[in-house]
Amino acid sequence: WTGNNATDNRRRLDAWLDPGNTGVTFVDGQSPCGIAPRVSFATASATVVEGTSCGSTDITVALEISRAAVGNTTVQVSVGGNAQADDYTMSSNTVTFASGTTTTQNLTVSIMEDNDIESDENIELTISLVSGSDAVAANTLQTHTITITNDDDNDVPSVFVDEITLNA
Repeated sequence: WTGNNATDNRRRLDAWLDPGNTGVTFVDGQSPCGIAPRVSFATASATVVEGTSCGSTDITVALEISRAAVGNTTVQVSVGGNAQADDYTMSSNTVTFASGTTTTQNLTVSIMEDNDIESDENIELTISLVSGSDAVAANTLQTHTITITNDDDNDVPSVFVDEITLNA
């Protein structure tokens, strides 16, 4: 790497090792220093009031990746908790981080209105699979809990009878 062609040789090597010109060198598809990008939820929880009288209330749940991955990273999220299937809908349970980017990806959960007098319910989202790249699930924030606050009035109306007249 010395002599008249040192600069050109170095540029060719850099272009070969880092074709996307990201400034990070990957050898054999591995992350530098053996530290893989980590995928996690941006927050651990959120609370939302049950849907509106006209239908639903949307909540956005963000997923993050700690740094750019080599290859597209597909993340599947499993759903659990004590909320019933008719309490919410999800447009998808999968997000994809494009290769070489760290753009936050979002899941949308629609919380449905019902007239049931019930206690608050939970939807538990868990990162269940990270595939397609060198990324892995983070050690923290692998679960995001959505608490649905019941908005139905649990005060039962009262009827009082003062007087009864019987016509014979």
